Amino acid sequence: MNDLPAGVLIDLDDTILNDSGCVEACWMDACAEAASRVPGLDAAALQEAIAAHASWWWSDNERTKRGRLDLQAATLEIFGDVMRWHGCIDADIVTDIAKFCRALRNERATVFEGAFETLDWLRARDVRLCLMTNGGGSAQRAKIERFGLAPYFEHVVIEGEFGCGKPDPRVFETL
Repeated sequence: MNDLPAGVLIDLDDTILNDSGCVEACWMDACAEAASRVPGLDAAALQEAIAAHASWWWSDNERTKRGRLDLQAATLEIFGDVMRWHGCIDADIVTDIAKFCRALRNERATVFEGAFETLDWLRARDVRLCLMTNGGGSAQRAKIERFGLAPYFEHVVIEGEFGCGKPDPRVFETL
């Protein structure tokens, strides 16, 4: 007797992909870059301020919904706020470094060890797989493509394409 479920809903970020494990290092590199471009700016103090502000920023449900659909804009907003508090009003520097930080995050995302083996194991046992992920359509599709994940899933539901994201019940009712 097969005690496995008929299907499994699987998230992308921080379930299959280690998307958050590099956050601190990416901000450290971005803050070092900012300090190299803005005289008198302390990279460590900047990074500490960003961590505190980002924690506050992402704690609000409405900002979170908006931010996860456009991570570049969220990064720019968070970084821009902190840079202004540190006396930097150069929009080009702020934009360049926010883009740099987001590019680092994208580059440094990795597949968790054992993720592919787990997906293979489930598929070999005829468990139907659905990927449900919050975020913008193009950003999430780029990750799915980069890591070759599409063939594992019968359905892919992305917040930015569907119109709402988890935990909204409509996402789960779509299947």
